[in-house]
Amino acid sequence: MVTEVAQFLQPKPGMTLLDMTLGMGGHARHLIEAGAFVVGIDRDESALERAAHRLAPYEGSFRLIWGQMSQADELLAAEGIKGVDGCLIDAGLSMDQLLDEARGLSVHSRESLDMRLDRSDPDAVTGYDVVNGYLEKDLVRVFSVVGRKREARRVAHWIVRTRDRRPIQTAAELAELIAAHIVRGKYTRPIDAAPYLMAVRIETNDELTELTAGIEMGCSLLLPTSTATIVTLTWHSAEHRVSKHTLRRLAHPCTCPPALPCVCGKTPTIRVLTPKLLYPSEEEVHSNPAARSARLNAAVKLSPADRQAQK
Repeated sequence: MVTEVAQFLQPKPGMTLLDMTLGMGGHARHLIEAGAFVVGIDRDESALERAAHRLAPYEGSFRLIWGQMSQADELLAAEGIKGVDGCLIDAGLSMDQLLDEARGLSVHSRESLDMRLDRSDPDAVTGYDVVNGYLEKDLVRVFSVVGRKREARRVAHWIVRTRDRRPIQTAAELAELIAAHIVRGKYTRPIDAAPYLMAVRIETNDELTELTAGIEMGCSLLLPTSTATIVTLTWHSAEHRVSKHTLRRLAHPCTCPPALPCVCGKTPTIRVLTPKLLYPSEEEVHSNPAARSARLNAAVKLSPADRQAQK
């Protein structure tokens, strides 16, 4: 949804835009070509290296920083940047990450069950730790993000029974085990287990918590100009909910009973621009089927005068 992102962020010379999930730098390249200066953050060091190579022809128009989007205020302060004119969060994986056998993110990976996006800390929780170490009730919680409750319980039960005999070592092994115990018509394939592997990846990287913190951080870093905009791209139902609810909470922060005058003192910091999640166009889905799951949300920062008017 490159076109829609540009329509909301309106990149142009003189603007500083923050890409909080740089990935391969695809969105950043388009923003730079429109004249904006882009600060790119990513927790995956290898992604930063590939993005740096891709963006090399635009040297001087970007700055790349390793870290998590929840740390963006500290990361930007270290670079002398106090605020930005726009912010982008694209919560999806890159194809390079998905196809990296060593990460174990694909149902076809027979090399690993790592699943970490940031592999700099050797002691960090891995997908292997989640699958082979979590209690059955905790696995049910993890899988409930993407599966029906009853099916999630069945899958968790069989994982525990299997690992009691031997550890589950790879993503492919996990996918085959799950596929054998879910209901998807007469036949199931390992690819049918993909949502469950995604749930393990989300748990391993604490992605929903990080997405919530990233949206809050992105909104706080927007300059109070009434044109500074945050755009989120999310790729599955759990992410869609986080994006929608977080932006709407920031737009309507009052916690007082609706029938009573506000006494909590909380005022909106943003105004949501997308009453409903935006879908990719039919043309984009036709040319890029992977885009069919994408959903876009956007909000604009309120100026001090706008905030005062809403008190």
